Amino acid sequence: LPDGYEYLPLLDGATPTGEHNLYPAVMRRLDPAHDTAPAHPRTARLGDTIELLGYNINPDTDSLPVPPTPIQLALFWHTSTAIPQDYTVFTQLIGPDGQVWAQWDNPPQAGRYPTSVWRAGDTVVDRYTLTLREAAPAGEYRLLVGMYDPQTGQRLPVVVNGQPQADGAVELARLHLPRSD
Repeated sequence: LPDGYEYLPLLDGATPTGEHNLYPAVMRRLDPAHDTAPAHPRTARLGDTIELLGYNINPDTDSLPVPPTPIQLALFWHTSTAIPQDYTVFTQLIGPDGQVWAQWDNPPQAGRYPTSVWRAGDTVVDRYTLTLREAAPAGEYRLLVGMYDPQTGQRLPVVVNGQPQADGAVELARLHLPRSD
């Protein structure tokens, strides 16, 4: 394809059996700035075919904004082969008490580009907004991401730096929520 063009799978919605009708098309990217490399490289393997390349976060700081101000997260996924099924991405902020204080789960790109239509060599930028609940306690929060099978809830196995991660999640960062006085 010419530079600035890419394949675009068009979906017509799920059939009663949950399958998608796929129509290949070609489109020109209008905003190639969205395809930049992640500001925070963080390599992890999910399952046999999906790789997390890294992420961008806004605001880009080690401190969380005071609730209910959200953070914006962009995940950079890559696949070396076609993926035979759909997975759901989870994003979580786990508080100092071990509780989930913010979470957003959905298929990549809010369902507009499910993993079952990713092609070999695809890099997918996937955006999320996380907002801590008002009662979130001050302290250190872990920002976690991963994928799971929406039919079973089973998380994809995760390997970071050759080490399997027991909880099926990638820890992207540790962020601090200051005490509000």
